[in-house]
Amino acid sequence: MLGLTGQFVPASRWVVGVGIAASVGIVSPVLAQQGEVARQRLEESREAIRNLETLQYVGTVDSEGPLLGLIEELNAIVWMQKVGEGESGSWNHRRQGATSVRNPATGETETVEFDVVRDGPNVTYIAHDLRTVFERFHRAARHRSITVAQTGWIGEFADDAPFERELTLPEVTLTLEIGGDTVEGDVCDVVEVAYGDQRQIVRWSISQETDLPRRKHTRLGADNMQTYTITNIAVDDELPEDIFVVPTPEGYSKNTTVRRSARDVGAPSAVPSYPSAKPFAVTIAEGPGKGDEVSLESLEGNVVVLDFWTGWSSTSKDSRDDIQELAEQFEDDPVKVLSMTWRERGRVKAGIDAWRASDATYPLVTGADEVALEYAVSSFPTVFVITKDGRLVFTMSEYNEETFKSSIAEAVQKALDGGFDAGATTTTTQFGGNQSGGNQGNGNQTTEEGGNQGGNRPR
Repeated sequence: MLGLTGQFVPASRWVVGVGIAASVGIVSPVLAQQGEVARQRLEESREAIRNLETLQYVGTVDSEGPLLGLIEELNAIVWMQKVGEGESGSWNHRRQGATSVRNPATGETETVEFDVVRDGPNVTYIAHDLRTVFERFHRAARHRSITVAQTGWIGEFADDAPFERELTLPEVTLTLEIGGDTVEGDVCDVVEVAYGDQRQIVRWSISQETDLPRRKHTRLGADNMQTYTITNIAVDDELPEDIFVVPTPEGYSKNTTVRRSARDVGAPSAVPSYPSAKPFAVTIAEGPGKGDEVSLESLEGNVVVLDFWTGWSSTSKDSRDDIQELAEQFEDDPVKVLSMTWRERGRVKAGIDAWRASDATYPLVTGADEVALEYAVSSFPTVFVITKDGRLVFTMSEYNEETFKSSIAEAVQKALDGGFDAGATTTTTQFGGNQSGGNQGNGNQTTEEGGNQGGNRPR
């Protein structure tokens, strides 16, 4: 840590940085030096982060304002462990907790629980709304609990280059307040980062004892503020055994598209149980039975293909021919394809036009936002397969023209043949593509669970 005591103004006053002097055409050597010391303080924190081996802490988030205040309150426990040596090492991490999320459309607040583990290239997370534990390659992971978990930690701890934006963007102004904050008795120096025309200011409270961040305060404009505070911090302590293994709660199914890790090889396999599909009742807008009400209960005895999409999404429209071919493939079997558009943004006709353009013979439901919310749909298109007795056994998110139809058809045929009755592992495929972000926790983060980036940082 820098020996800064007595070099600058008292803690109650902010030091003016080099960027302010430059903005009025005056470059003061004293101000320039002060800006460089603030930069050096971030460099010291970066070095301390890079030297970590393990980290445990409790993180709390308080937000206010129409943008950042959607996540009103969040509490999370974070465990992190470096894998590999030196700066090239990557991180395994687990974020577990709950948050209160305000729906901007209704103003109502709901509690979202999350338990998300990154172990190597894969992500395991519990989707309580679907009563399912999912395992995905990290770039294919899609769920609102993941989006919420992104706000539940400080991603700089796992970055290859912490504070990269703060230290490299030319429009950034850095200022320093020595001893300007205290967290759990830990005196912190505060580095304020102003991002020029973005009206964004971030204040990092960096421990004088460990050089690690203890608090991050973000302000967007005048009305949006979010504070992330770290307490109960433990540096380089031994982590609990199997902390990166997510158990499957009783009554939940296990849904994986990844190979089991080496530590799981030879372990006894639990017989998966498949959750019941959420009930719904909708009115058919186009196609067979137009004007009729159809419900999950009325479809009992059929394998149901539930197809969520929207007419303004190009990948959704690309999938129309595949859905039509799927309907034709199983037209002589007890299979019902039910297509639903949602998040239409006033463009209901776009979905109807795309449905007609594919010469569709399956029924279409428009304005199905409530059903999509119940099924935690978060990307276009998303397809579910439901067995004759109403169990949700297959999910396909995103579109890949080579495997989209064949993967769904395989699941439909397996359901017809009773292949899910014995509790065989569900095969679910997800591909990167047009992520809507519509039902992903309503937080201020839109970054997917990709790599070691992200986490509690406005973009």
